[in-house]
This record gives sequence, C-alpha cells and structure tokens, in this order.
Amino acid sequence: MTFVVTPTGLRADVHCSEQPQLDFSKNENSWTLRYIQIKTPAEHRIKKTNGDILTFDGELQLAHSGSGKSKTAIAIVAIFLKAVPNAKDNAELQKYIIGWEASLQAQYQTWCSFR
Repeated sequence: MTFVVTPTGLRADVHCSEQPQLDFSKNENSWTLRYIQIKTPAEHRIKKTNGDILTFDGELQLAHSGSGKSKTAIAIVAIFLKAVPNAKDNAELQKYIIGWEASLQAQYQTWCSFR
C-alpha cells in the first residue's frame, strides 16, 4: 500500500498481487478495490424521514474501479464512523494510522527540507 495524506483525508492506495474485489453478484463486471480513504468529519450525512440530519465523526470510503461496460466508473462503499469514549484501539486501523503518520512525516521533510 502507498499511504497519502490529502487535503480532504487520509488515503491508502492498494497495490496487491491479488486485488480485493467488491462482491456485486448481480453485476457481470468486476469491481476492484483501488484505495481506502478516511475523512474526518464525514463527507456525507443522512437525512431521516422526520427531517433530522445525522452527522458522523468520520467516514471510511472503499473506492473500487469497474471493468467491462463499467470500466470508467468508480463505486465507493462508505462506512460511517462515530467516536466512542473509552473505546479500545482497533489494531487493524492502527496499522493504517502508522502508515499515514510516516507518509505525513515524509511530506513534511520534502516540503520543509527537514533532515
């Protein structure tokens, strides 16, 4: 994976020998995972039928590229995140955070000529 800090979030580009696929069984085209991105606060909101709007602390986006008739399309699966007081650290998410921290440090060194 290549970790990137973007103006809108943290992204991990996926480069696997076997790329993960989105199981979209009713579609004849395959959808390949290209990147994972975390945005804080969440990019999207949910409007309930009573008019209330739900907001979220973060959003995990799994971006997939299509194939065949959908080869120019991108499908994003979004998972909303809520901060929970006293929650245990998530070991899998921590791996990504470490990668992004290293990427950001490298960007600082490039931008600011740190040695």
